[in-house]
Amino acid sequence: MYRLQKIDELLLPSHQYLDPQDECFFFMTYTRLSLGFTPENDLILNFKKAMDRKGKSEWKHKGNAIQEVSNLFIQGTPAINPPGVIFVPIPPSRMKGDPMYDDRIVQVMNNFCSARPNAELREIIYVRQNMPPTHENKLSPGEILPYLEVDKALCVNQKPNVVLVDDVVTDGAHFKACQGLLRQRFPNSRITGLFIARTLH
Repeated sequence: MYRLQKIDELLLPSHQYLDPQDECFFFMTYTRLSLGFTPENDLILNFKKAMDRKGKSEWKHKGNAIQEVSNLFIQGTPAINPPGVIFVPIPPSRMKGDPMYDDRIVQVMNNFCSARPNAELREIIYVRQNMPPTHENKLSPGEILPYLEVDKALCVNQKPNVVLVDDVVTDGAHFKACQGLLRQRFPNSRITGLFIARTLH
């Protein structure tokens, strides 16, 4: 069982855009494939398997990974699941309706919220146009912001805790862009990050 860990001052230099005031949590490390195969890499790669693989024999591994991550979150996140918390998925690079749009994080959080009655899922942030995939073009938080939009209708009935959720945190750019948008709408809420893994450089 993986233990929930915080990105502290020792790990912070590995994540360019995070600062000491950010509270980000993760379960495992994801390494460059050139450094070797690991069970963690296997889980993340299956979890992120592209939508154009659907219908192929390997597709079942994505479903298994989504269930494994769901169980990991359900069993391993008591410390950041107090009453009155909203979980907000960090959106993928593709718009809803695009054939390559992947709702894997939404699936995980639906499973999580079904098991945790105090938890609430809100897809507050979405992409207004397709972004360059992170593995192809690294964008700064400022460069990501123009691609993002906020669903204002989902910003009512505010709660004291908001958790941004994504699969892997690398430089922290997507987290910071989404954090900035949420702070405009939830100025009195504690905003934290929850990730399956952090990238080990």
